[in-house]
Amino acid sequence: MNVQTEREEVFDGRFEECVDHLASRLTELGPKGTRKSTRVKEPIAEFCGVSVDTVTDWLVRRSYRPHGLKLIKLVCYLDLIGYRVREMARMKPPALRGLVELIGYDVLSVEAAVEQLHYSSPSQLYRVLWGRNKPTKDREKTMLDLWLAQKGQLEEKKRIAREHLAFLAEPADTAPSPTQKAVIHQMEALLVLLEEGGEPLGMDMIRRAGQTVHKLSAHLSDLSLKLYSEEGGADER
Repeated sequence: MNVQTEREEVFDGRFEECVDHLASRLTELGPKGTRKSTRVKEPIAEFCGVSVDTVTDWLVRRSYRPHGLKLIKLVCYLDLIGYRVREMARMKPPALRGLVELIGYDVLSVEAAVEQLHYSSPSQLYRVLWGRNKPTKDREKTMLDLWLAQKGQLEEKKRIAREHLAFLAEPADTAPSPTQKAVIHQMEALLVLLEEGGEPLGMDMIRRAGQTVHKLSAHLSDLSLKLYSEEGGADER
């Protein structure tokens, strides 16, 4: 049985170690107080079915860790983005991993799994999933049957999640066009001339270039506003 899909491995460790590593990545990609701080957590929040603030509690404030269904979902998300969570990778029997993924990707609800496996409560199921109790042979067979019956739907859910929710890394910057390079160079050259030219412009020359000055000022203000917005803006300080 192979429920593992090929993906680049980001980190190998126990759940707590993986969470700490992910928290560091989030801080690098979205420093506190910037809009990116919220954006980089949104895919995790959507996958786990919680708010961004809850993700912050889990990973940044560390006020508490998820449990139950939310723990399963966070482990599956870590696996999705390239973490080898040892508690998941070493699950015995392997059918346990298949069941965890069915639940984590919303193919099978916890309630349905409890009913199908004839457990008395979700907590009894969780103890088995995380290795505190062992499943009977009959239950192990049922887990395998559940995975085999729904693995196609599971793989489709994984594909969709990879496409829409697995974007933690910053996209590579698009190579600037010749025109964009020229604009940057001209701005740099203008700055040098204004700061180091030695001969300030007189008012007569400024008036003659008034239209150019106003247009240039408008463009630079727009660029400055975009940069200011990207860095967080006054409303997020």
